[in-house]
Amino acid sequence: MITQMTQKNKAQITQKSKAQMTQTSKVQITQMGNKKNFPLKEITYQIIGIAMKIHKQLGPGFLEAVYEEALIIEFRKNKIKFKNQVSLDIYYESYKLKKKYRADFIINDKILVEVKKIGKLTKIDEMQMINYLKAANLKVGLLLNFGGTSLQWKRIIY
Repeated sequence: MITQMTQKNKAQITQKSKAQMTQTSKVQITQMGNKKNFPLKEITYQIIGIAMKIHKQLGPGFLEAVYEEALIIEFRKNKIKFKNQVSLDIYYESYKLKKKYRADFIINDKILVEVKKIGKLTKIDEMQMINYLKAANLKVGLLLNFGGTSLQWKRIIY
């Protein structure tokens, strides 16, 4: 069945699009070479540098757990306060769900770090990180992808 779009439908769609744009404009995603000021700049650079060192030594191809273990070693060596495999509650409306999200790392109680081992980070990974940041009630997230020939990373500020 084909329906014709009315002016009312167009107005509703435009309102929804504006609301979605407003919501997504709160998110800042930075990658390599982006020199903008952002929260927790020094520690996020330090974490990215550590991840690059690990990727350079181990290369791609291991399970995520291997990279996590190497990160734990480096965080300890660098005296970076971290929690690993942190279980976080998820809420739907006012209901606490039985399913939980497990964060790979929370650094200094301020930065959520998610370790990936995939071909390339996607928009879906970014949206997932935004949901994780909401669940953790944090503002800064790092996606670290060890799956390529070089480390791929994205900093997400929500």
